[in-house]
Amino acid sequence: MRRTRLAIICLLLIFYLSHFTTQSTSLAQSKANMSGTWVLDKSRSNFGRFAKDAANAKITLRISHKEPTVRMTRSGSLNGESRSQSLTYYTDGRGETNPGLLSSSSAKSKTKWEGAKLVTHSYATVSMGNESIQVETIERRELSSDGKTLTVSVTATSPRGLENLKLVFSRSS
Repeated sequence: MRRTRLAIICLLLIFYLSHFTTQSTSLAQSKANMSGTWVLDKSRSNFGRFAKDAANAKITLRISHKEPTVRMTRSGSLNGESRSQSLTYYTDGRGETNPGLLSSSSAKSKTKWEGAKLVTHSYATVSMGNESIQVETIERRELSSDGKTLTVSVTATSPRGLENLKLVFSRSS
């Protein structure tokens, strides 16, 4: 009877430990490493009402990802005008301040993992002529299972309305 009880306890312990190890491994795997050079694939992207303006856009992301830090250089050109920005995100939710899309603005944000997606909530005040507006953005970055595609879904909310964009990047290196 003691042997049977001991055997059952050992089996339950083995089951529990193997279940815990499997969960830990899947959690670690869900934090995809996004390091690499990524080039915008306009044919697979959706720019919403900015589609006409984005026809001549080129965007390259160079990402160095070492948990919990994601360093990114976002380079792009539109109609012959080029711009490059250095951005840093912390996946542990501590918060960060980065340059906004417009050179005069900065964005305060918090970044964290939601399953396999790296999600950044940003807030910025943007000057547009004589007017300053608050813009809230949510960026969801997700790496494809084969590691060749990075999809960035962007939701932007401002007094001018709601915008949803999908930017699809292909791995260059």
